Amino acid sequence: MSADPFVREAREDVTRLSDGLVTLETEGAERETVDELFRRAHSLKSSFGMEGYDGASDLAHAVEDLLDAVRAGEVDPEGEVIDRGLDAVDALDDVLTDVERTGDPA
Repeated sequence: MSADPFVREAREDVTRLSDGLVTLETEGAERETVDELFRRAHSLKSSFGMEGYDGASDLAHAVEDLLDAVRAGEVDPEGEVIDRGLDAVDALDDVLTDVERTGDPA
């Protein structure tokens, strides 16, 4: 586990987002689940932004927008929608790995 509080907290949010997106796809869009995932994406957006990782903040914002669209009933949480969300979350995890290893995202 990382000694860096930012990395440690962000990685927890990333893990929960990843798990939650899979849950959305398999169990459907329960409002409480979508709201929780939205808050985690929002938190990541803010955390990355405060640390100066603007690209990662923008990516977290895209995940937040996706979850807002799910919450509004504009998109169904299935197939390609979830795959794209998971790809984004994986990219955020990669940024955290780079920050942890080098102190700077690649």
